[in-house]
Amino acid sequence: MEIELYKDLDSGLLIPFVDGILQREMCEFLIYRFYWPSRILVGMKTVDVSSLRNIAYDIKQFLEALFANGFHFTSVTYEQVTRLLDAQQNVHGWGNSTYNTKYLRIREFFEFLTMKGISHAAIFPEKRAATRAGHRDEVGDVHSRYVHHYAQDDGQKRTPIVDDYVGRVISMATYGELYRRLAKIDIVYAVLAQTMMQTCLRVSNACQLPRSRGKLNPHWMLWPEMRATDTEFLKFHHIAKGRKPAWCYIWPETVEAIYRDYISKCFESRKKLFDQSYSVRKNASLRQGQLELPQAGQLLWLTESGVPVKPYMVEEAFRQTGLKVKPHYLRHTGATHLLWNYCRLKGIELDERMAAQFQTFLQFQLGHVSIETTRHYIKTITRKRAEIVVPFALPGNRQQIDEGLPPEAVEEIKMLDFFAGKSETISTNSVSNFLV
Repeated sequence: MEIELYKDLDSGLLIPFVDGILQREMCEFLIYRFYWPSRILVGMKTVDVSSLRNIAYDIKQFLEALFANGFHFTSVTYEQVTRLLDAQQNVHGWGNSTYNTKYLRIREFFEFLTMKGISHAAIFPEKRAATRAGHRDEVGDVHSRYVHHYAQDDGQKRTPIVDDYVGRVISMATYGELYRRLAKIDIVYAVLAQTMMQTCLRVSNACQLPRSRGKLNPHWMLWPEMRATDTEFLKFHHIAKGRKPAWCYIWPETVEAIYRDYISKCFESRKKLFDQSYSVRKNASLRQGQLELPQAGQLLWLTESGVPVKPYMVEEAFRQTGLKVKPHYLRHTGATHLLWNYCRLKGIELDERMAAQFQTFLQFQLGHVSIETTRHYIKTITRKRAEIVVPFALPGNRQQIDEGLPPEAVEEIKMLDFFAGKSETISTNSVSNFLV
């Protein structure tokens, strides 16, 4: 059995079919999970379209694996569910955090079946209350603590507390390969990726970038006007996470790259297709869930067929590259570059005790950043540096140290190569100009 997922162009939701026949239970689950989650289970939180798509792919993978092992979701037991997930974890190399995410989504599917009165044999353990403490803010040396309350069951696996973004910061070589593969799919996704890298914007916010002036951005400019007026930067106003208004800086290198690599080469032909084909459709929409794109006259990002680019389309393009890179990784990577270069320019040594100062700096570009998030970025750089320095400090590498550069010099060169190195795999110089 293979489940085919077809996307609804208006909402971005995925509709499951098996051999051309609607997979009713899965389809209804996705609809309830998006529009009426509290009907499945009291207190169940809503999800955005991007998260719902990830849920759809996880349920698809699970149901197909059930079928391949001779089970149906109405007859499989809880023990068989967990054994199947364990086997998939071993095959795919999931961490426990990924395992738990998939486990909870499958549990939600069975909770939906129970709510609908569909008989099944998978009886999950009772949930129990759990708490996790953390820090929300810092004033001087005083931490404001909070306690996060949540529910878990014995089927979930223990996960380590992650306090850095090491696994979500990509190298410049990986970024260059990502750019090339996205460009093969559609240049709009490659330029969007570069924009997210340079601005630290979330994919939902990057999709809101306009082409022309509008209500939110009355002073917006394209590169020719920005260059002619010697404008040092633009302020991009947008609707951020939680429907909150926000703004960030857009630097000349980014505006130039968007104009040179995308607008001047293909925008007009795409806008023509948008006007003649897409905008006249009955299901034409400039929304994805609660996200609203710029108005038709201000739209910037269009695919080669004239369709407005929405976040779920960017995420799908990233998956098609075959690289294990998510759009949000570019935000973490860009922010790490930003903090590293800020410290270099100011001659500051990274220190967690200075997190409050760094937080103030990062807030200008990233929007809301908690003191703990800032510490995550500091630890990311510290641990990346440790990965470089430790091999040179081992006794077995003494000869290499004696014959070559001192460890400090090697560290500096390699850090610059990682965080701000110019790479031949990157199509433009603007990334290097921004990061150095």
